[in-house]
Amino acid sequence: MTRRKTTRIAATMLFTLGLAASASAQTWTPAQFKAACEAPGHTVTVFGTLKITSPTLPPPVVVVRSACTVVFTPDAQFEADNVNLRFTGTMAFQASAKAGVVFKKAIWSAPRLVASLTGDEGKFIVDESRLATTAGDLSIALGDISELSVTGPLGSTGLALNAAGALTVSAGEKLTATFETTRVRAGTGMTFSLAGPEAVLKANLSTFTAAAGQFSLSSPGAKAEVDLASSQVVAPGGIAIVLPGQESKATMASTRLTALGGSVTLQAGSNGSSFGVLSLDTLTVRAGGAYTMDASLGANKGESVLNNSTIRAGAAILIRSDREGLTNVLNNALVSPTEIRAFTGASGACIEEGNTATAPVVAICQ
Repeated sequence: MTRRKTTRIAATMLFTLGLAASASAQTWTPAQFKAACEAPGHTVTVFGTLKITSPTLPPPVVVVRSACTVVFTPDAQFEADNVNLRFTGTMAFQASAKAGVVFKKAIWSAPRLVASLTGDEGKFIVDESRLATTAGDLSIALGDISELSVTGPLGSTGLALNAAGALTVSAGEKLTATFETTRVRAGTGMTFSLAGPEAVLKANLSTFTAAAGQFSLSSPGAKAEVDLASSQVVAPGGIAIVLPGQESKATMASTRLTALGGSVTLQAGSNGSSFGVLSLDTLTVRAGGAYTMDASLGANKGESVLNNSTIRAGAAILIRSDREGLTNVLNNALVSPTEIRAFTGASGACIEEGNTATAPVVAICQ
């Protein structure tokens, strides 16, 4: 009896003190990580770099029968490589200083997943992996200077990020976010709230699906940039990309926006900010409500450019810039049951050519 108790205590000390003793890289098996998570407190503290990896390919499923919180000391990093872990409780990452989380060829699921990396610098990398919640939300909160990268799911099918509930991403002062050849899904709504003065989000060959809610992307800072290339956004409750800051810009090429139960709203330089740009080419839109493009409405020198696109809306189609602005509408097919209007403000330029517009009221550059 005494011997068995001593062995259990020694194992617990190994998991606790092994991390605390060294700031260099350490490697654990999924079984070691499972034991640390299931120990009293359900908390793993990371010093330096902790890598969880399986020696076999494909990795076996390891079930962690508890919640688990990974806590970071400054400059610490957590890596999951070639693992398949399932948690029966909430899985969380917590850092108040510089920290990083990297998934590579990993399958990771929990009822709810929370990543709070809100220090000065943080990164959250998902590389050919699958992260999923089975009952609740998946939330990623990043700090002042941060990086979010999502590249491909693991295998030819599947979802890189798959939330049973809502999917939310928030960031502080400066964010660089990239989505490359990937698929992201939320069971309800999907929200990107980028609060800082500089935010860049780029997607290529990627799909964003808010299965039963809205897709919302907002960034109030100056020079916010959104670029969607050969991608699609599907959200029956509506799609809103709102960049109120000065010199903010949204570009889309060969992209599809589908909101059969809601409106599609695209804004750059709203709230009276100048030099907002919306530049859209070969865009396909299906909206149950209105389709609206506003560039620096109520301000100066915005640009609303829509070329070679097909827009079918369930309400009005409005394409607008304001004083000294540019509204450019070329070679589009536009359909609305109410009205189609495109215009600019005083001393602005409105250019239209080659459009097919079907609506009771059509006023394009008139």
